[in-house]
Amino acid sequence: MGVESEYIPSEEQSRRLQTLLAITNESEKRGIVTWVFGGYGLDALFGQLTRDHRDIDLYISKENIDELLEIISSFGYQPTGAVVGLLGKRVYKNPNFTPDFSIELATVEEGLQLAQIKDLSAFMPTEQLGRLEDHRIWTPSLAGFKKLIELNDMFAQKDGSSEYIHRTWQKWILKEIDKKFTNQA
Repeated sequence: MGVESEYIPSEEQSRRLQTLLAITNESEKRGIVTWVFGGYGLDALFGQLTRDHRDIDLYISKENIDELLEIISSFGYQPTGAVVGLLGKRVYKNPNFTPDFSIELATVEEGLQLAQIKDLSAFMPTEQLGRLEDHRIWTPSLAGFKKLIELNDMFAQKDGSSEYIHRTWQKWILKEIDKKFTNQA
């Protein structure tokens, strides 16, 4: 992986990003914290897109799930009935995007229970640390992402799953984010 300025998003990827920003903006208007995890979350913590992403990983408080479903539905996303991962994230697709693109949705409470985490503050900051374009994004902290990756690896080993397909990118971006936060201190 090279310098972040080398990545130029495709038209499709730009549309995907605009959808993510529109969903998080609408959530924000309604007073709902919508956490962005996964690749988009790491890119937001980094401050810009660094690669194409095939899904948007969203986490929401259980009390706000119906309202977020209303929001994503207003942007054309419908449930597929599919669930992914040990957490059983629910998959939503939009016919205006390529078939391989989806929103994967779970509640924060489900994630905490699966990971057996009692204290959310160790993972989730009280401010929006991420930024994509001119939009602030709720993401886990850097320490939170590192812990989540550790947990994902542990679950994958138990599950007999292969290594994460974007592991090289993930190592690169974690190192770059680490430098960014170290330089700000």
